[in-house]
Amino acid sequence: MGRKQHEQQQTTSMPSSFEDDVRHLVCKDCFNTDFGYIIESDVCTRNTTQNASILLLVFSKHENHLQRKALRRTWLSQAKGNITYTFVFGKNSVEELNYNVADEQKIHNDILLIDFTESYRNLTLKTISAFRWAVSNCDHVKFVMKVDDDMWVNLEALQEMVSNPLGLSTNKLYGSCSKNARPFRDPKHKYYIPLSMYIEPTYPPYCSGTGYLTHMTVIKELVKLSPNIPFFPLEDIYIALCLQHLGYNVHNVGEFHAYKVYPHPCLYRSSVVITSHGITQNELNLIWKAKCKAQIKVWKGMGVGYRGLVPINSHYEKVEVIQQSQKKRIVRGKKSINGFKNPPLMKLNKYGRHVFVGG
Repeated sequence: MGRKQHEQQQTTSMPSSFEDDVRHLVCKDCFNTDFGYIIESDVCTRNTTQNASILLLVFSKHENHLQRKALRRTWLSQAKGNITYTFVFGKNSVEELNYNVADEQKIHNDILLIDFTESYRNLTLKTISAFRWAVSNCDHVKFVMKVDDDMWVNLEALQEMVSNPLGLSTNKLYGSCSKNARPFRDPKHKYYIPLSMYIEPTYPPYCSGTGYLTHMTVIKELVKLSPNIPFFPLEDIYIALCLQHLGYNVHNVGEFHAYKVYPHPCLYRSSVVITSHGITQNELNLIWKAKCKAQIKVWKGMGVGYRGLVPINSHYEKVEVIQQSQKKRIVRGKKSINGFKNPPLMKLNKYGRHVFVGG
């Protein structure tokens, strides 16, 4: 992410310190993300995708070519029919890496390379620039999902979600969302935000930038508003600030996970998990090759959902409790799932005790 822009200039240059200026809530044409496109594919206009209803913007880094290869071979291989996707990049300072991405485009025709410098601190620029491209090139698409390249996405479960007869709101962001999160004030912290940039004690409700879904109507409103909302270095919080200004809301979806779900391959292939974060190439392959139809059928017959679902495996000496309440306990294994072999699952019964899930 880049740093805060001067409010009376339409530029992407950032001051050398967070403390240089006070960030205002709104401005007039102070945040420019109208960059050119060095490489762009026709993922929304080619004949096979003209009827697509979901666009996946997969944020990647140039050097992650093996991860992209694994994604194309696994869950992205299902991005057909009403789903289309493109990998999104900024320009790398190493020109050879830009050429490598151009070579991928010749083979796969799934690359969007935007003319700004790729960096973690420019993630806000990357997000709004990608949204701007989507509005200009994919106007017919109904839903847009922003997702990182180290994510597992269950596209079958995602399609079920957007096909729900009740429908998804045109003024909400859906994902792994949080409320009352506090800014980090320690200058040594990765997500440090000084009072000069944000004085409120808590952030507005936001969805994790690892993966979220929304209606194209919301994307259009975000792009339209963004020039007048000053830059903020945390991309997911910047989107939340825009939503707050628009009067829009976020909606937490239990099946979206901003961390690595405790690894059971069939759990990932079931509707219990739509997204999971921090998935490696080997883990993607293990999940993709797992034979899960019979196991998932048993779980569905027992009415197993994401609430209270806890995979147990003696191979894991320790687990980290991510979230716990009377009805929900989420844990994360501290080891990789590479050597993992379908551990049994447990769930909360009506008395609040963990019992084994059969199958």
